[in-house]
Amino acid sequence: MRKKLLIFIVFLCLVFGCDFFTHTEEIEISESPERLFNLANEAMIKGENNIAIELYYKILERYPDFKKYKPDILYRLGILLFKSERYEEAEKIFQQLITKYKNYPKIKNVYEKLIYIYIQELPDSAKAKKIKEIYKTKFKVGNRLDEIEKTSILLNSKEINNEIFKLDISEIETIKVEKIHSYDKEFFPVQSFLDLKVFSPDRKYFVERRKENGVYFLFLTDISKNKTRKISGSENGFGQQWSWDSKSIVFTVMNWITKERKIKLYNIKNNKIKILFTGKNIGDILCFSPDSSKIAFWYSDALWLINDTGKKMSMICKKIEGDNIVMMAWAREGDKILIGKKMVDSIDYYLFYLGRKNLLLQNN
Repeated sequence: MRKKLLIFIVFLCLVFGCDFFTHTEEIEISESPERLFNLANEAMIKGENNIAIELYYKILERYPDFKKYKPDILYRLGILLFKSERYEEAEKIFQQLITKYKNYPKIKNVYEKLIYIYIQELPDSAKAKKIKEIYKTKFKVGNRLDEIEKTSILLNSKEINNEIFKLDISEIETIKVEKIHSYDKEFFPVQSFLDLKVFSPDRKYFVERRKENGVYFLFLTDISKNKTRKISGSENGFGQQWSWDSKSIVFTVMNWITKERKIKLYNIKNNKIKILFTGKNIGDILCFSPDSSKIAFWYSDALWLINDTGKKMSMICKKIEGDNIVMMAWAREGDKILIGKKMVDSIDYYLFYLGRKNLLLQNN
């Protein structure tokens, strides 16, 4: 019996052996670095960023000696990580680029992304200063560096001079709505998402929604002191968002019996909370203006502003459905609000351009 089985196995090897080795060879060819590089590029073009990131990483890890497209792989991987807000990984990849490929055609953009990371996302004044000095030596200092530094100044300054910020909310309206395919996060540095854990813009705190004794509350953590406290009055708090100056947190609380939602504002310094507005059909996402004095939100399928005192409120765009909005962000310059709307298999982005209302004077 054993002899017959052995003969049968040998027979199978003789009959199917060529096909087996051919198949193995095809797998090796399909997994070649060039093939993976092409697949990664295709995924990136289609907007499948996570797949592209995985493939670029795969090439770097499995084929460390593959030099042909190495700088392109590093650059594209770094950009995708940056867009995906995986800043620690992006910083490491960009550092490899500026160290090993100093003459890469797009190296200027790499320095700009690093400066932004060290100023905004992973604050490190020493690293930011060093990269800026190299940048100024290598390239003609132009608008791009000025724009990046504007963001830094804005996030840490009390003085903002844009005309929109000086207007009362009753004087502001949406003058145009434009659908766009993508956006540059550097111009929308503080973004609102529905996350359980949200870091302050200065990265000194984070506020987290978590359950205690079967009830959800918001908890504030001071990172440097490693101290956490429950925010009083935050029971069932949801959609917490930070002000640009990192001094306030705004969130909503839903009453599922009355179907009313409250917008609440919490002041970190005095540990006090106040209700800004209560109503039905209020959207989940709230969004602070760069001067931290105004909050944009959706209410009854319209875009509204309310000030941080809750005493004034004004509609700035009507007949705009607020369903399926997954992100909001106010432009650094104060003149635009960006929203992201979840579709079946993608996110559509819209820009709301803000301006002064045209007040018509009537002659009596």
